Amino acid sequence: MVRKSFSEAQYKFLQTLIGMSGGTRLIDREDWMGTPAWERERCVEAMGPMRTHWPFGVEDLTRLEDMLTRCLRHYEDGQLDAGDYLVRDIEELLYLVRQKR
Repeated sequence: MVRKSFSEAQYKFLQTLIGMSGGTRLIDREDWMGTPAWERERCVEAMGPMRTHWPFGVEDLTRLEDMLTRCLRHYEDGQLDAGDYLVRDIEELLYLVRQKR
């Protein structure tokens, strides 16, 4: 069973990541605007507790961190669709990792 501390960290991380993703879909926001640095930084900060309480394999954590880095880079560059796809991939990875346990 996954520890409560990890479950809470995962919930906050996904809430932050999905919140950032949802904020990029506003009708009045253009793709070239990207996502503000403070929103991307919140995602990086939310990853800290996930890393601390990670109960799974190191390779899965490394994969998650790489996906998050690419995702945030897409949002920074204004490639919102590519960022949105990676958010879904991150959600799926976290689901699959939990199922393996």
